[in-house]
Amino acid sequence: MTQTILLKKLKEIKKFERMSEIKELKQVKKRNI
Repeated sequence: MTQTILLKKLKEIKKFERMSEIKELKQVKKRNI
């Protein structure tokens, strides 16, 4: 039970990290243009 909750949290964190990475990438692209 606790393991599945941990897995879900981990997935959410990873998703959030990816979203922030994508935002940073977009900002960098805007600067380069």
